[in-house]
Amino acid sequence: MSSQSFLLTIMLTLMLCISKAYIYDYLVLSIQWPPALCRAQPCTKYPATRFGVHGLWPNVYQGNDPSSCGGQFGVSFDPNVCYTPPLRNDLNNIWPNYLGRNIDFWRHEWDIHGSCVQEVFNQNDYFIHAVAVFNAADIYNLLTSEAGIKPDFNKNLNPTMFKNAIASKLDNATPQLACSGGINGLPIEIKEIRICLNHLGDQYINCPRPDSNCGTSTVKWY
Repeated sequence: MSSQSFLLTIMLTLMLCISKAYIYDYLVLSIQWPPALCRAQPCTKYPATRFGVHGLWPNVYQGNDPSSCGGQFGVSFDPNVCYTPPLRNDLNNIWPNYLGRNIDFWRHEWDIHGSCVQEVFNQNDYFIHAVAVFNAADIYNLLTSEAGIKPDFNKNLNPTMFKNAIASKLDNATPQLACSGGINGLPIEIKEIRICLNHLGDQYINCPRPDSNCGTSTVKWY
């Protein structure tokens, strides 16, 4: 075998290994607005007028997003990790479950989504990183104090302007919005803001997917 053919074989092998090594392309930190959540379904806890974490999700550019990868990586949810201070206090504060027990929410998010990022994060790092990104983005303060946008039922918001206000503070990376309502006379309202990050979760990127159920004209945030 010539040296050129040998090098080509090595390159193809490496490319094949790399393509198989990563099961996701980028990460999405989904931040939910509890009042909207609890208007869409009955909550067991009083909804806070502040954002909370929904989850940190591995996504792909094409095809189906990976989910429930515990069997592939062989690591199941360990509740003791989430009960370790100070992580437990952080999770209780910014990642509460308005529909039941907090631990059940954390278990669900790890089992479905977190289990698929174990090539980069173990369970402890997964939750710590979600908390860190949430705190660094500080979306509520960004909107209300810096951009002058506050929850107000009587105010109509343009989705693009809303996203641009957020992007201006996140290295110009455009987030994705998810909305609820729009049926039975209910207004379309912002339910979630999704911040996208690169594979390692250390850089903001433009969210590649369009807004979900938000339309293109006006939305409400209240």
